[in-house]
Amino acid sequence: MLPLPFERYAWGAAFALIVSFVLAALFLRAPASRAAAGPAAYRWALPGWLVWGLRAVTLALLVLAIASGVFGAANPYANFNMTLFWVVFMLGFAYATVLVGDLFALINPWRTLAEGLARLWPRLRDGVVHYPERLGVWPAALLWVALVWFELFGHVEPRSLAAALLAYTALTLVASAVFGVERWFRHGELFSVWLNLLARLAPVAFAHEAGGPPTRSFSLRWPFSGVLHMDEGPRGRVMLIMALLATTAFDGLHETEIWHGVYWLWLYPEWLSGWLGTNPLEAFPALRRGYGWWNAAWLWALPLLYLAAYALASFATARLAPALGGTAAVMRRFAPSLLPIVLVYHASHYYTLLQVQGPKIVPLLSDPFGWNTNWLGTAQWFMRVNAPDVYRIWDVQLALILGGHIVSVALAHRIAIGRLPDRRGAVVSQLPMLVLMVAFTVGGLWILAQPFQSP
Repeated sequence: MLPLPFERYAWGAAFALIVSFVLAALFLRAPASRAAAGPAAYRWALPGWLVWGLRAVTLALLVLAIASGVFGAANPYANFNMTLFWVVFMLGFAYATVLVGDLFALINPWRTLAEGLARLWPRLRDGVVHYPERLGVWPAALLWVALVWFELFGHVEPRSLAAALLAYTALTLVASAVFGVERWFRHGELFSVWLNLLARLAPVAFAHEAGGPPTRSFSLRWPFSGVLHMDEGPRGRVMLIMALLATTAFDGLHETEIWHGVYWLWLYPEWLSGWLGTNPLEAFPALRRGYGWWNAAWLWALPLLYLAAYALASFATARLAPALGGTAAVMRRFAPSLLPIVLVYHASHYYTLLQVQGPKIVPLLSDPFGWNTNWLGTAQWFMRVNAPDVYRIWDVQLALILGGHIVSVALAHRIAIGRLPDRRGAVVSQLPMLVLMVAFTVGGLWILAQPFQSP
């Protein structure tokens, strides 16, 4: 539970967001040009040897993760691939991307494999089928929800994770050969699309060739300013952002007592007992299977509910400021301003796992298969459990959620005043978005305030 009553946090969060909106309305101005997005116009380039070295390392890590899952210990904590993928990559590298930019576009091991095949068979580089523009990044959005389902309900162990990585590698290589390397990694390859969105928050911007691959060239800009200059984007990007928000919220929600109570203490006695019987011991096997379907259904449905709430706020914004365009145009233009919330939701839910389990990657590098080896001499490092202070956890979570939402409010306001000539109209147009931000803040804190249900 939170160290202070939840009501104080909720009212404090709402007050902080309203104050941030007022301050943004009074003091923020639209950037004069794209050049104003960064503190300097200088451009640098990473050394070629460094990029190739990092590509070799990430490809070797992917191979080792698959091999350790197939041949290594079944204990998830003793096997290298679980910590590498779920903690170091999905958490640590995601947060690092917000600092160093879209480095993953240069060192993506799946892209290295796809480009290697394209060098052997040049016809594969451009693909054999034109990628349908109407698909946009919908494949990445669907793959994200599937990944979260696999994490939460797939009974993941080292061997099943290795199988999933092999299957995803095969899917990526086949899709790259069908649609072309560049088109698939821009629209369909999940981790490229996801990390590229987070990189918009970074103070480092890597350049891309016109319609082509990323380059080693990069420049500096103000943090979060990359969001201000994003175009309306491909189809499905709004849905992807909603999925990123909703699945993180669901991950926290489905472990709470209230969520378990809805199914086991309300849905079963009120609705399911007529089919399954009133004896809970006899009904338990069917109820347990049904609970899996119940969770899976809500995991896939919750992004649609988030989308509906965002569409309602966008509809109100479009009515208040017709110059911004219709509801669909408003949704596309302002969705990137929610990326700071995506980041802080993710960090507030999972940063303790990174803090506790992340350092374990060092001893696991010496014993990746769990065979009691000591290849690098680090097998006994960081063996003590780094238990974080519970009060500090709640303080950090509160600060992250409030800070992320305040930044999102400011970014949405900057986007509005950059497109509307009337500052007063820009301020008024953002009132529905402010209501949505307050709802996200209170909802996120409410989930964090709920006691967990033991498995």
